Amino acid sequence: MQFVQFRDLINQQFNSMSNNKLFTVDLSKDSVYELYLSSFPEGTNPIYLKRTEHDCQTCKKFIKTVGNVVQINDGYSITSVWDINPELLSTP
Repeated sequence: MQFVQFRDLINQQFNSMSNNKLFTVDLSKDSVYELYLSSFPEGTNPIYLKRTEHDCQTCKKFIKTVGNVVQINDGYSITSVWDINPELLSTP
């Protein structure tokens, strides 16, 4: 998976959600970020200098800002910024 593809899909998802009222779920920003880091399969988030590749300030700020944002659909289901179609991500 290319990061640029992932970034673009997340951006499209957030922009689509932004057309509706958005809410935040009751999760700490740190727990959302830790879940993000722990979601990488073993060997896909290698150490770069001192931290893992995806443990950068840009990722951290983005995830802590919008990682717990949801849209409520028809009062029953939720959509999050993470609800993207992984089939649209191709491996290089």
